[in-house]
Amino acid sequence: MTFGERGCGIYKDGVYTEVPGCKVEVADTVGAGDAFAAAFLHGLDQGWDVRRCAPLPTPWPARSSRAGAIPQWDVEEVRSMLA
Repeated sequence: MTFGERGCGIYKDGVYTEVPGCKVEVADTVGAGDAFAAAFLHGLDQGWDVRRCAPLPTPWPARSSRAGAIPQWDVEEVRSMLA
């Protein structure tokens, strides 16, 4: 579950984990959930433990807060989010 600026809650394999969020200036919420899901699923696909997956998505929606449903990105911006 996502809680906006309050973070997220994840239930996997019988364990519930909450990860705090981060406060950001929001330009547009369109796509924030998609960015969260993409980042989280990337971590799961890599075989990461849920505790490692959980912190990753939080900055993605924050960094993806740009106006419009399909904002422009360049490869370096995306790579910096994975760092």
